[in-house]
Amino acid sequence: MKEQKMTTNLAKQKENLEAYIRSTGYNTRGMKVENNHVLIEKPILDSYEDEHQRKELVDLVNIIETRTRGGEYEVTDFESDSLQEVIENSVERTEADKKKTISVDYLVKLFSGKLDFSQEQLDDGQYNLTDFLGKKIIKLKRRTRNREIGKILQTAKVQTATSMDDLKSIVSLINPERNVSMVISQSLFSVLEKMKDTSGNYLLKVDKETGTSETFFVDNFLIVDDTTLGNKGDKKGFIGDLENFVTLFDRKKDTLSWVNANDYFGKRLILHTRFDVKKVEEDCGYFIQWN
Repeated sequence: MKEQKMTTNLAKQKENLEAYIRSTGYNTRGMKVENNHVLIEKPILDSYEDEHQRKELVDLVNIIETRTRGGEYEVTDFESDSLQEVIENSVERTEADKKKTISVDYLVKLFSGKLDFSQEQLDDGQYNLTDFLGKKIIKLKRRTRNREIGKILQTAKVQTATSMDDLKSIVSLINPERNVSMVISQSLFSVLEKMKDTSGNYLLKVDKETGTSETFFVDNFLIVDDTTLGNKGDKKGFIGDLENFVTLFDRKKDTLSWVNANDYFGKRLILHTRFDVKKVEEDCGYFIQWN
């Protein structure tokens, strides 16, 4: 019964959103409105997020939901985060009290962009506009977050590699207790996938479906667009503990607004999403430059 009620509520929320879109912003019945923006209800986004299967950067970093625009985030350093033996009823300061903590300040930023669709889609009541835009919104949100995470990865300590063995040596610099990820730009992957041993066998073995590799002792193997880690043609990469290196502060307040535009629509539908990305633990990741 509860699940049925949730399904009914979700359907109603989608109806309200579709009515808002088709009316080019005039019909806001059932919608939460703030500064001429309407809030996209979380269950709507979650329903399309569940359909997304492929592993991306945003799936591997630490995500903190924030209800304020900014603040301070504090975390215990991974290397010192463990329990210590103490003498019962002792008032002496223990090693646990001396744990190293890391603090970062964050300030949520606003990212906006237009959602493209045709006038025919807007006018045709038989067309499921909410599903079409819901999937597009998820893709835009994820891609935007991936790009901002990529900017943070580029600030890691640089390691140069010229061979597969060099990459394996960099992997070995990371504490094996950590969840280690290897992020490779498309142009670097193009080089690695062509490398062969003396018998003519390809050295690199990757399972794209699971995002893993038999070649490297890592938990995740991810190929990204060159521009995520630099410029087109750059052979770049990142090796490290993504979850502890990067934290994404998500405002969870995605909104839509209609704005005037000088085109055949007369108006444009704009998506607004809010988050910030910060580097937390600097010593658990390396940015790779291939020579």
